[in-house]
Amino acid sequence: MLRIALCDDDKQFLDKLEKSVIKYFTAEKLKQPEIVKYSSGEEMVRDDGEYDIVFMDIEMGKLSGLKTIKSIKKRNRYAIYMIISSFDEYLDEAMGVRVFRYMTKPINEQRLIRNMRDALRALAMASKKICIETDNGNEYMEEADITMFEVLDGRVVVHTVRGHIDAKGKIQDYISRVNPARFFETARGYLVNLEHVSADNDSFVTLDNGSCRARLSRRKKKEYKNALSTYMNSVETYK
Repeated sequence: MLRIALCDDDKQFLDKLEKSVIKYFTAEKLKQPEIVKYSSGEEMVRDDGEYDIVFMDIEMGKLSGLKTIKSIKKRNRYAIYMIISSFDEYLDEAMGVRVFRYMTKPINEQRLIRNMRDALRALAMASKKICIETDNGNEYMEEADITMFEVLDGRVVVHTVRGHIDAKGKIQDYISRVNPARFFETARGYLVNLEHVSADNDSFVTLDNGSCRARLSRRKKKEYKNALSTYMNSVETYK
């Protein structure tokens, strides 16, 4: 599930922004994300949370929005950051911390829609390097090159475009590391890269035209369809 953080010291604006984000996901028929709200940068930093998309006000109490981003970026390196401000004087500084978008208040609804579409596309296509621990040391792979994680005989097998890797640890370790917009747990012991899905039926998901396949549990079927639809819409519709 996507996790979106909203940070602004104006409670009325914060509640309105939350409703706008929910309205966007409803209109696009996408699964609602988990939304967390903060009224200050200090509160957000203390939470020690991880996010996929962050909406951040700039002028807030002692800790500004830009300083807050710098503080949380170490644990949210791949998050999409969107700055919200009543002024444009911070634009250059915002670009310095590589924010995704800079929006001025009041937020135009059509602009928010465009930015959300772009953000979901960027998130879906993001490919960070994953550390895979093996008996011979660590290997570092791009997410895009990983087809699937599978548990076989108590070990995690990482299927890739170049073969497979026998990994140490538990599959839950990798579930917590990968991009949630790209990977989905289709059943216990199977974590698939939605980019590599080539076919599916009521019981299995086929990847890379048959190079491997994952079991699809009945209780996960609807959630899987939603996740795949969200990923495909993000990547294809908004090219």
